[in-house]
Amino acid sequence: MGPLHIVDLGSPTTSSTPTSPTTPTPPAQIMANLAARVVLGLAANAAMAVPLRILYRHGEFAAAVFITTTMILNGFTIAHALIWRDDDTSAWWLGEGYCDAFPYVYFPS
Repeated sequence: MGPLHIVDLGSPTTSSTPTSPTTPTPPAQIMANLAARVVLGLAANAAMAVPLRILYRHGEFAAAVFITTTMILNGFTIAHALIWRDDDTSAWWLGEGYCDAFPYVYFPS
């Protein structure tokens, strides 16, 4: 008996237009992606604020550092979503300075 195929990835079953790297994404999808990243990133940071405060008050330094680091990384995700918000790479900010320092902050080792 052959392997069980739960999802067939070989052929698309929808009759939508095919997408390729040259096909622009509709603006509604891009704005929904932007809104979701920003709103969910802010909601995640707000949800982590209470455990951070409780762990810090009880002296759990390692857990507080972990939550703080996660909040900072969520902040980077929010910033990236706001800076590079669409697929028009010709209009993007080139990131001079920020993109030079970002790897040293994101990967500190």
